[in-house]
Amino acid sequence: MDPVTRLQVGIGQAESVVSQIPTSQYDLPTPCPEWNVGQLIGHMVGGLTMFREVAEHGSVDPAIFEQDLVGADAAASLRSVGDAAALGWSAEGKIDGMANLPFGEFPAAFALQLPSMDLLVHSWDLATATGLDVDWNPELVSDTREFVESMLGDPDGRGHDFGPPVSVPDEADDMTKLVAFLGRTP
Repeated sequence: MDPVTRLQVGIGQAESVVSQIPTSQYDLPTPCPEWNVGQLIGHMVGGLTMFREVAEHGSVDPAIFEQDLVGADAAASLRSVGDAAALGWSAEGKIDGMANLPFGEFPAAFALQLPSMDLLVHSWDLATATGLDVDWNPELVSDTREFVESMLGDPDGRGHDFGPPVSVPDEADDMTKLVAFLGRTP
């Protein structure tokens, strides 16, 4: 799956999860200890906003994150900003260029895998926190798992955002293996 298609599929997967979560569950804890459900949804919309801004303007003004990016309808906000980000990155030659992100400059084709990963893994976090049963897109999961394992295979390169891999049975499905590799306990 190419990076823009992967992003679009990730947006659809995330929107499907977020649309099922009532605001009454926004205070629930998530597998990400620093965020509850509502804050995690805000993080996801914020990440897409960052990628939209980079696609449309070449960089992002950090002041944009000081405003409410989620609004009254989280799923609609996620879809709207996600569609704009995907449209921006699908412009002629855009994916062949560079992405100037707040944490560094990267080839766009590589960088665009980051929001797809973020959306998928955090959708799992939200589903786990709220008890949703989700049919994960197998190609998105497989592509993301391959990307994550190649990018974060070196324990010294994992940074502070991911815990050490958690052991799961060999027969576990790809989504379980993906989140376990990122330090989550399925």
